[in-house]
Amino acid sequence: MWKKLLMALCVGLALLGMCRPAYASEKKGEMTVLVKESTKVSALPIADYDQGRFVMRPPWTPCDLNEIKSARELDELAAVLKKEVVDHLDGYRPDLIEGVADARNQIEFREMEPGAYLMWSDDRTMAPLIVSIPVWDEEAKTMVFSVVVEPKRNELDELRIRKIDAQTKEPVLGSEFAFTSYEDAACTRRIETVAGDSKTGTASFWLAYDVMYIKETKAPQGYRLSDEVVKVEERNGVVTINGRMANVQDKRVEIDYENEKVRLFVPTGLMTNPGLYASLAVCSAGAIALLLKWSTRR
Repeated sequence: MWKKLLMALCVGLALLGMCRPAYASEKKGEMTVLVKESTKVSALPIADYDQGRFVMRPPWTPCDLNEIKSARELDELAAVLKKEVVDHLDGYRPDLIEGVADARNQIEFREMEPGAYLMWSDDRTMAPLIVSIPVWDEEAKTMVFSVVVEPKRNELDELRIRKIDAQTKEPVLGSEFAFTSYEDAACTRRIETVAGDSKTGTASFWLAYDVMYIKETKAPQGYRLSDEVVKVEERNGVVTINGRMANVQDKRVEIDYENEKVRLFVPTGLMTNPGLYASLAVCSAGAIALLLKWSTRR
């Protein structure tokens, strides 16, 4: 029977001294992670479960999960370990377990050895966490080897894009528009498309990736579609826009994105001064020739 556990509950039962029975180490378990469809989740074993205690694997031996006293301490440890693992991922890859959420918004990890696992995702909205198999069910007074985990959600910074008229520098209001984010600079691997708010002239993205590229994919009525691509990076809490550090206020970054109005005529060389002068000269020469011809006939 599946037992749904939020992370806080999983922490309370699994990592605060409740997993005591030694026989738990003799049986394998399974875990279901609840995340949105197509989300990739990685799991790395960081401790074995032996005789009622967690035994840390190298290089995590300086840590001791048995001494964790609160969910906050566990959250902080998960964040520190994730950074270490991601920064040196190739060295941990042989032990890495990965899965992608299906249409039911689930990832199923089976035949998992008893112990503690660090779990994280490339999607920044999922907070890293440490979970264990098995967990102790206080009500049933038994060990649970099939657990369901729903990770916490991170509070992300927001990128707000203001749609601006290139000539007037005023907000563009009252028209539909849209932006799309991509994984690559060539804008071939789409992440998501966000419709703009025609009342405020803005569109918002959550900074859920280390790097993403954003460009306009639908221009307001009467405006040209811009080909400008905005590179947005968020690393270690620092946000940069096109390589320049952004000013984050109240967890929000705001940028302007300009559009040129569609011209009602096609510009030609006649509208430049040399072209205009040449045209006038041709017209004048033609007029003089007509006058001379008319005078000769008289």
